[in-house]
Amino acid sequence: ETSYGIGKVIFDCWDFAGQDVFYATHQYFISKRAIYLLVFNVANYDAQKVDYWFKTIKSLTHPQSPIVFVGTHIDLPQCTEQLVAEVKQRIRGRYCGTNRYGYAERNVSVKFISSATRLGVQSLRAFLSHLAMKADLVG
Repeated sequence: ETSYGIGKVIFDCWDFAGQDVFYATHQYFISKRAIYLLVFNVANYDAQKVDYWFKTIKSLTHPQSPIVFVGTHIDLPQCTEQLVAEVKQRIRGRYCGTNRYGYAERNVSVKFISSATRLGVQSLRAFLSHLAMKADLVG
């Protein structure tokens, strides 16, 4: 729940946790009136898993549904500014703009947070609230 000028925006979240046993249920939770967070650990970035989840989200959602890549664990020593910048560039290069999949840039964003230190969390919350309002996902 977060405040956005005219009131509160309440988010309902579904965490698929990347577990194989739940793959068949994803189709029941997908909605075109949703923001999709693709959460990954920056310290253990796995391009194949990220790509799998991106393709899964795009295949089950409305073409205009926003997808936000959220990199976590940026407080860890191995998550240097250089590593975060490289991961961000890889994601933008592969999933933003018009790429080989034909996905539009306006539907994809990249954010980074640390749950341990809360770095970037407030910014992510504000961004999601703004995105929900802009995409007419509130109400």
